[in-house]
Amino acid sequence: MNKSKILLMLSCFILGIGVGIVSYWYFGFKAPADRARAVAKAQQEQMNRMVRSGSLINVTKDEILVRVENSGDPELVGKDILFRVNPDATIQQGSKILFPNPKGEKVDLETYISPGKKVKVMARDIDGEDRTKVESAVVICWEAPETGVK
Repeated sequence: MNKSKILLMLSCFILGIGVGIVSYWYFGFKAPADRARAVAKAQQEQMNRMVRSGSLINVTKDEILVRVENSGDPELVGKDILFRVNPDATIQQGSKILFPNPKGEKVDLETYISPGKKVKVMARDIDGEDRTKVESAVVICWEAPETGVK
């Protein structure tokens, strides 16, 4: 074999190793990381659309009416939205989780919260024409009252 064939084979071998290393890096690390970032971004956008905060206008046993002040969906700001609370919803006062509880009791919102409070609600996306009704709230939370301890 002459030197040019050996040089060509050695060049092809080195090029093959380089392509293999780059392919391994791209398909093993870069592409999965890019897909994970895209999924995380989509999930964060969905989460932002689900969270609304505002003043509580009315409370019944399993519904709250909230005047939205902040929302990931600008169309909802300033509107009054009725949230229905299902038995699986998480109800939280400050850092204390009130429901769901291990006893399996149903929530009576009138016992825990009154109109005028600032609340945050996470609810499923609203579909359809009437965007003031929500099928069910997933999480409802509000700040605990001050205890005087600083």
